[in-house]
Amino acid sequence: MEKIVRQVVFANPPQKRRKRVAAYARVSAAKDAAEHSLEAQEDYYKTYINKVKDWEFAGVYADYAVTGTKPVREGFQRMLDDCRAGKIDMIVTKAISRFARNTVTLLETVRELKLLGIDVFFEEQNLHSISYEGEMIITLVASIAQEESRSVSENMLWRINKNFEEGKPWHVTEYGYRYDGEKFVVFEDEAKYVRYAFKEYLSGKGYYAIARELTKKTGVKWLRTRVSRMLNNYIYTGNIILQTTYTQDHISKKRCVNNGEKPMYLAKESHEAIVSMEDFLEVRRMMDERSVKFCRPDVKDGYDLKGRIFCAECGRRMTRLERHDIVIWRCCGYHREPNPCSMKPVQEHRLCDALGTVVRSVDEIERIDIRANDTLLVRTFSGKELPAEMKPVSRRESWTDEMKQTAREKEFERQRRQKEQND
Repeated sequence: MEKIVRQVVFANPPQKRRKRVAAYARVSAAKDAAEHSLEAQEDYYKTYINKVKDWEFAGVYADYAVTGTKPVREGFQRMLDDCRAGKIDMIVTKAISRFARNTVTLLETVRELKLLGIDVFFEEQNLHSISYEGEMIITLVASIAQEESRSVSENMLWRINKNFEEGKPWHVTEYGYRYDGEKFVVFEDEAKYVRYAFKEYLSGKGYYAIARELTKKTGVKWLRTRVSRMLNNYIYTGNIILQTTYTQDHISKKRCVNNGEKPMYLAKESHEAIVSMEDFLEVRRMMDERSVKFCRPDVKDGYDLKGRIFCAECGRRMTRLERHDIVIWRCCGYHREPNPCSMKPVQEHRLCDALGTVVRSVDEIERIDIRANDTLLVRTFSGKELPAEMKPVSRRESWTDEMKQTAREKEFERQRRQKEQND
């Protein structure tokens, strides 16, 4: 019998892959100092990660002038998407409060990353989220950070309300005015266009016609929604109503229309008027008259729907974009690689027309899910789910003024060439 020789062959040990480490940085105040702070954080983390032999730099994800209580932050979401795609093994951040001030968001994110095998290291607390005691300490520190955010928010609201009681506005940017620290002062370079808009509306023109004329006169793109808001702005009469909107809470940061939930303040003759009270009231009367004539529900300004519209295909939010004379809503994943969302952009006027068939005001709407077959599901704050359907887009509606002008120029050039050939 042939003798079997046993020989142990040692294979080359597998090469240990370097850990791909990313960093997350955030500053919440829109000031120059904060901007420098963000740049310093990015430089610091790049150097910090590259110093470790077994680490590979996977980038710095940053959010500028965004509060940590918001769960939807562009840099933060991009980092999570890359984590889910397997591009990151570990995240380094300065502190728990930098990562998130919302306790629920923080715990949900840390738990999801833990399931993906991704560790988050918080420098200030010297804490790894993937450790045994990590979640307990994170919960405690995050609760303190959230309470601190609430305290800061309450102090800010107290200061705002004191300004309101004294007749001082909180937001000091208004077209046609400049704020000198005490009151609004007329800025004639813009005020003349405000007067022009009121004059043209009183002569019988509509929002679209006025917007086109203002675009020609100023060289800046105007939309009907901007004209509408300007004609409805009481500040141009020399008076100002304060606290017409309010923030629901310090977590969601949702802006709500003040329908009596909070006190409102009227500051009479607080600054120089651009239009007379008589002209303003006449414009409002004409608006009411036209709204009754056309029987259009108060769902005409899609700008108020921001944060409430979602793509039913991938679940992402849809963003509002202005393209030439058309305003569209497009899924955030439309250009997201490697698997872009197939949902096509939706024209705002079609969306508003569809909403007008099921609700009377945007204030009723909690969430809108848009589907690929031109249908949508509207969820109201009262708990109702209302299906709606958008009208098909006609070829005529899909052409902007610029597209029409280009087509005319091409047709003119074609006829000119044809005439030259015939001659």
